[in-house]
Amino acid sequence: MKLPILSKKDTLHLMKKILILLGLAFVCALASYFTRWESSSVATQEAKSELVFPERINRIFDKSCNDCHTPYTRIPLYGHVFPVTLYLQDHVEEAQAELNFVKWNEFTLKRQLRKAEEIIEQIDNGEMPPKSYLLLHPDAKLSYEDISELKKWSEKILNENE
Repeated sequence: MKLPILSKKDTLHLMKKILILLGLAFVCALASYFTRWESSSVATQEAKSELVFPERINRIFDKSCNDCHTPYTRIPLYGHVFPVTLYLQDHVEEAQAELNFVKWNEFTLKRQLRKAEEIIEQIDNGEMPPKSYLLLHPDAKLSYEDISELKKWSEKILNENE
């Protein structure tokens, strides 16, 4: 099969496209360098030692929640690429502002009760973990057993403090 011979005009047009793509790649690489995201990732056992939940709840949180709701975010390779870095940083900061499991003991009892109710409500509504997270982390999907355990834990907290 013979390749078509490009005219001088077509060749210049192709070269412009290639240069534009290379320029964009360079700009993205440069932006990625300057927007590096430093996580406070620590060994899992160290992170777990700060969490005050029963072991089975810690396992569920570690599998499905801690990447966003603790400072121990495991940054994936794509998380170091601009503009994904900015999106992930914003998402994690927002999630931690809403609920940071490491600070659970600092919450008032009233706030703990409200957060326990919200956890179950968001799980029941399919809002947590977010579908965008599950696309790249399918193992974070909550099983029926996980949901049942979280509901029992939440109900126990609520019933103990009526």
